[in-house]
Amino acid sequence: MKHPTRVYNRCRLCGRIGGYMRFFQMCRICVRERVANGDVVGFKKASW
Repeated sequence: MKHPTRVYNRCRLCGRIGGYMRFFQMCRICVRERVANGDVVGFKKASW
């Protein structure tokens, strides 16, 4: 590994580096999939 700090900022599910969301400890794609499946409470698809 070039930068040891990068190890901490990886998605727990898929290992992606980019689009990491610290609050969920997942990348944006995994967060979106979980929300769409209803695994994350309190989120719903936006409509306006």
